[in-house]
Amino acid sequence: MLELKHVSKEYNTQKVLDDINLCLPNKGLVSIVGVSGSGKSTLLNVIGGIDKVTEGNIYIDNCNITKFNNKEMDWYHKKYVGFIFQSYNLIDYLSVKDNLLLVSNNIYNILKKLNIYHLRNKKVSLLSGGEKQRVAIARGILKNPKILLCDEPTGALDRKSSIIIVEILKELSKDRLVLVVTHDIELANKYSDHIINIKDGKVNRINIKDKVNKIPKIKNSNYNIAGISFKHFKYKLKRNMLISISFAVGLIALGLVLSISNGFKNSLENEERNSLSKYPIEISSLSYSNDTIDNTTTSNDKVYLYDINHLNNITRDYINDISVIDDKLDYKIYKYHIDNHSLITSQINDYMNEFNILYGSNISNPNEVLLILDSNNRINMQELNSIGLSNTSYEYEDLINYSFKLNKKKYIIKGIIKAKDNSIMADISGILFDKSNFINNIPDEIYLYPSNYDNKRIVINKLNEYKEIKYMDLSTTFKNISTTIIDGISIVLVVFSLIILIVSSLLISILTYINIMEYKEEIGIYKSLGISNKNIKEVFYIENIITMAVSCLIALFIIKIISIPINMIIYNLTGLSSVLVTSNSITLSIIILSIILSVVFSYIPIKSISKINIVDILRHE
Repeated sequence: MLELKHVSKEYNTQKVLDDINLCLPNKGLVSIVGVSGSGKSTLLNVIGGIDKVTEGNIYIDNCNITKFNNKEMDWYHKKYVGFIFQSYNLIDYLSVKDNLLLVSNNIYNILKKLNIYHLRNKKVSLLSGGEKQRVAIARGILKNPKILLCDEPTGALDRKSSIIIVEILKELSKDRLVLVVTHDIELANKYSDHIINIKDGKVNRINIKDKVNKIPKIKNSNYNIAGISFKHFKYKLKRNMLISISFAVGLIALGLVLSISNGFKNSLENEERNSLSKYPIEISSLSYSNDTIDNTTTSNDKVYLYDINHLNNITRDYINDISVIDDKLDYKIYKYHIDNHSLITSQINDYMNEFNILYGSNISNPNEVLLILDSNNRINMQELNSIGLSNTSYEYEDLINYSFKLNKKKYIIKGIIKAKDNSIMADISGILFDKSNFINNIPDEIYLYPSNYDNKRIVINKLNEYKEIKYMDLSTTFKNISTTIIDGISIVLVVFSLIILIVSSLLISILTYINIMEYKEEIGIYKSLGISNKNIKEVFYIENIITMAVSCLIALFIIKIISIPINMIIYNLTGLSSVLVTSNSITLSIIILSIILSVVFSYIPIKSISKINIVDILRHE
């Protein structure tokens, strides 16, 4: 039952409705008649919750709708009341079918009944006034409300069509209340169960009793929010594509930085796996280690000392134990310091694969030695001085067959060798002895050359068993330094990329607000159909997410395309291949970041939807 008690409505101090009291049944066709400006449409609007009363109360099944909050009014518009607007209030860029699907999935019978089935796929903007009126009537009927409010439903129709519509409304009124504002007195008299004549905002007074019931609980909507969002996106396609492209610029910059950083790290990993892993692991009796620094608490009034040098106690047992990994090595070099002599022995016999013989021949017995020159044909002065050679330079032939004594044993220089180009032993220089000469001595330095990356892991694991013996992994040190540099550069570039993204996101925020202002009337229509603020907000959030998804596709496609020439340029400059590599984690990061930014920067403008008042949008006089 519908009850109005002392309802008044003022616009700019002028009373449009004046102390109206009505009591209407739960079903039947009620016509509201009167001259233009008498308050007919205003009466319909306050009953429908589109307009607010200035005074009085309106009760629907004993619920006072004038006291409803926004959430309760959403329930009222969704479950209780439906509208057939005089100005149609259809969404022009949607088809007839899409407008009707906003309220129901069973649309085809009513399309046929109202003779607009052939128009179902036609955009509303292309319809005539009479066709739009039929669509508006179809939508109001499909909503299947308990109260159907019709504002001049036959105003744009011919006589024959008007009769068809009124007969449909009459049929509907058998199980619901149908309120019809009309100027057609003849049809009103013929079909109405009751006629309300309104004049200067007044009708005959009907006394009612105050009754207030609990507000029914609101259930979640079942609207196709994603479908509406996609149609929004499509309707403003050019604008949304421009937003997508502008945001894609930031994503491209970020993606390139992350991909290049990732590619360089992968290249270093591959370089370590394929080349650097063969570079030596050095174990020295005196090594450098931060682990030796005492981290105990200090006070500010004292000076504390620490020693970054670590003494390794290399023992015979240690040497014997790590010898089990010799099959994982290409080479193993021992270096001794005996009586101011720096001496080198190779523990694996095929070391000559790494050297070229510049002069003389290879050693053939334990009394013969080789001089190893560095890449600049130099050898340490102290090492030659220790064997009696004091000049700053020598001809090759002057050194061959030169003899010297060490530990009362005579040795002869048999040949002069130098590491091959790009050899892993390029930095070694000194005097090379046969390994049998110092078999009873403990080396001061040990150089291990793993044969490949996997074997290097085995060697490292073995060395790690001895926590007290520190070693230096040259290849890992080089890789870590390079990675640190790459990370530093990447962070700077990522910051710049994020600045571009934030600027693009601000653009999204501004355009979202403009979008909402342009869609104000449509938002009002959604609210009148009972679509909640939450659902309407989801429409715009999903539309922005679609826009960002397009940005991601554009960005990832462009990154994929330009990676080909970029990789070619970097390869020609550095020799590193596939430096720009987009991994799944980078792709996922770009997608997640774009979604987060679209939601965060859309939050404030989309929040304003709750403040958009249906009263101000869909009020009709």
